[in-house]
Amino acid sequence: MLGIQFFASIIVWLLILVSLVLFGCAAAFSILKYRDLKAQEQAAEASVDEFVLTTNIVEYGSLSITWLVLSVVTSLLFVVTLLVTLFSFNRIRLAIELLVEASKAVLANLTAILLPILTFVLMTAVLAYGVAVTIWIMAYDVRKESMNSSGNSNFTVCKEKFISTGNQDDFQDAAECAFQFVGGDGYVKIMHLVNVFAVLWLVFFVMGLGQCALAGIFSDWYWSRGEIGFLPVTRNISRTLFYHTGSIAFGSFLIAFVTLVRLLIEYAERKFKEYQNDMVKFMLKVLKCLVWCIEKLLKFISKNAYIIVASYSKSFCSAALEACRLLTSNCVRVVILNGITFLIMVLCQLVIVGIMGYLSYVVFVGSELSQVWDFMERPELTYYFSPIIVIVIGAFCISRLFFDVYDMAVDTLFICALEDQEHNDGSAEKPYAMSKDLQRILGTKNKYEEQFDNKAEDNM
Repeated sequence: MLGIQFFASIIVWLLILVSLVLFGCAAAFSILKYRDLKAQEQAAEASVDEFVLTTNIVEYGSLSITWLVLSVVTSLLFVVTLLVTLFSFNRIRLAIELLVEASKAVLANLTAILLPILTFVLMTAVLAYGVAVTIWIMAYDVRKESMNSSGNSNFTVCKEKFISTGNQDDFQDAAECAFQFVGGDGYVKIMHLVNVFAVLWLVFFVMGLGQCALAGIFSDWYWSRGEIGFLPVTRNISRTLFYHTGSIAFGSFLIAFVTLVRLLIEYAERKFKEYQNDMVKFMLKVLKCLVWCIEKLLKFISKNAYIIVASYSKSFCSAALEACRLLTSNCVRVVILNGITFLIMVLCQLVIVGIMGYLSYVVFVGSELSQVWDFMERPELTYYFSPIIVIVIGAFCISRLFFDVYDMAVDTLFICALEDQEHNDGSAEKPYAMSKDLQRILGTKNKYEEQFDNKAEDNM
């Protein structure tokens, strides 16, 4: 986190510079390669073979059309990256400054890192509840068996080891029962469907609870100008539980409903796969894509709506409309901020996972610690990469939980900065709560502070 705070600017501009150099060199090399291959084909007066898909990757390198496509793609990437850098310079600076401010906010509220652990525990409890209810519903099913009685060729239902032949007083135990299927009444499927929806709703509710609590922590830090007060995590969790559970429940209900629709479409696609023609398959693919996009859009809007709910205690619908208005009016900033944040977090996660993987390899396999093992017995393992894989996966999961907090801090500070810029004017009555670095990038300034600084200079 300290690294991001002090080196975010260097990392981002270095990534942009490296991208430009790589795209430029790749475009130049592809163009030169294409010209050489085209000249060889013309000198040999050979006709160009039809492009055919093959598993031999080396064969593509001998075709001029391959390098032509690569030159076009890399040239476009180079031009787009260069234009975005030139025309969105201030927006990139804003994204970098928000990363720095988010690092300060997380460092000032280190206990917020523990909140994902609570969310993980609640999520585990919800999944355990879902599994338990599923087992109970399956156990509630009625066991169906069939038999062929020795004196009658008709099939009837067996109960225990006795077979009813139609007469209540006439039971036979000589005939054999054969297992047929496990099933139940039709409403059992409805019970499974309700259980799946309940688990989805609870899962998204727990996620929303964590997001709203984190948004409250970082919005308090922003508007109080770094004065976090006493027990910010406990205070915001209790405030979220007492005042914002209705908004979180409604938002999670919408996401759970759309997710359930998507799962039902996938279930129907697999269930009736053999009865589908090409048109039905195409329509199902389009429908799945549409529902998936709606689900992602709802999650994105809900996340930003929870920020406004935590900051202003608005209802979910009002907060969602406010979030949509702010994000659509600043769509370029949103795209650049999300892209830079994603690159920084991926890079940091790769560094953490790589370091932990290398250290675990040194401990279990490498000879660098041979002197240390003189005092300790090296563990005898059949397959040394098993603990290394477990450590790498654990490092990835832990770093992902931590950077989810950081990502929420960036989004919260971004929404707060937009709200600050819109509702305040820098006067003594409505001063900006943002830092001076953000004010400089956004072109705003607290007028009363400027007047105070001028008076101080005059007195000197």
